[in-house]
Amino acid sequence: MQIRLSSQIAEISHSNLKENFLKEVSKGLHPFIDSALDKNLIKRLKTPKKNFKKIIILGIGGSALGGIAVMRALYRPLKHMEKDSTHFFFLDQIDPDLIFHLSENISLKDTHFIAISKSGNTIETVSLFKFFYKKILDAKLNPKDHFTIITAEKNGFLGKTNLPLITIPKNLSGRFSVLSEVGLLPAKIAKIDIAKIQKGASSAFEHFKKEPAEKNIPLLLAEHQFAHDRAGKNITVVFPYSYRLNRFADWYIQLMAESLGKTPEIGPTPIRAVGPTDQHSQLQLFMEGPRNKQFLFLEVEHHHHAPQIPGETYTLEDLVNAEKKGTEQALAKAGIPTQTLIIPKITEETIGELIMTLELQIALLGKMYSVNTYNQPGVEEGKKIAMKIIHRTIHE
Repeated sequence: MQIRLSSQIAEISHSNLKENFLKEVSKGLHPFIDSALDKNLIKRLKTPKKNFKKIIILGIGGSALGGIAVMRALYRPLKHMEKDSTHFFFLDQIDPDLIFHLSENISLKDTHFIAISKSGNTIETVSLFKFFYKKILDAKLNPKDHFTIITAEKNGFLGKTNLPLITIPKNLSGRFSVLSEVGLLPAKIAKIDIAKIQKGASSAFEHFKKEPAEKNIPLLLAEHQFAHDRAGKNITVVFPYSYRLNRFADWYIQLMAESLGKTPEIGPTPIRAVGPTDQHSQLQLFMEGPRNKQFLFLEVEHHHHAPQIPGETYTLEDLVNAEKKGTEQALAKAGIPTQTLIIPKITEETIGELIMTLELQIALLGKMYSVNTYNQPGVEEGKKIAMKIIHRTIHE
């Protein structure tokens, strides 16, 4: 385990939590772990036979956010601008203007679509699939060459399209699926070493299993979050100081909000800040506003590059890390609780460690709050109303 926690001092108030959790793991009650450590996963991931210039991922929520985080971290910044590189685009919204202009400005023969929906019936994903499927047919291209489907339900709409199909476990929640086929197929197409991502995830899980409570990073993160939430710090600011990690904030927001927000009394609220940008937009509020926040920083100790500033003795790496430490120490001085996950360097292994560590933290918090971490009944009512509206519009 390469990732470190800045402070390992926390009151362990939930005795036997780890032992009980591991018993549940052995019974298959936390499927994200089995999926992440599945040794046959890489063999099952069939990539397109042709080398496409553009890979467009059709998915929303848990079908996209984890993959976006992995690709931002490991498919180096602006690589899509480099000659002969593959451009990956996660189409995780249905904005009409965006879809129109995208469809008008891509070369369909050079594009492969990955449609991801656990149910196979997600209305946004199915609608985008139908739109681009028609475009492929109109261009007289073979859809089997230009589409891959990822779903848990072969009898869902997408599962019955007779296109290349990759199935995922039915009991795997979307927001916990980043270390499954959902998050790792785009990475494999990008020639990212996903075996090393799995190795990092395994290392983090072994750390959790073997380390005592006072050194156990996922457990300490959970205990810290729970204690301060109960003390009125019910807003968690996730604060990466790295462009490569800034989309992890979006993924973590869904992971926490959808997993834990289950009753009027239980619902730690995550928000996003990105350093050092948000020092110039939100820090005033954080420092002198309501004392209802706690902070989780993501710090990269050594970046892949450290450009020297002309005429100065410091590098950009020195500057960004100094600003992170300054913000953290200012918050701590003001009595605001903070924690930092320190990533020595962004690699496949440390990204695997980071994902597994945060997933374990949220799963442990679900046990602490006594909620079902893996369901999301609160989003269903809005879907039902939307479907009634769209069907009423069609028939008017």
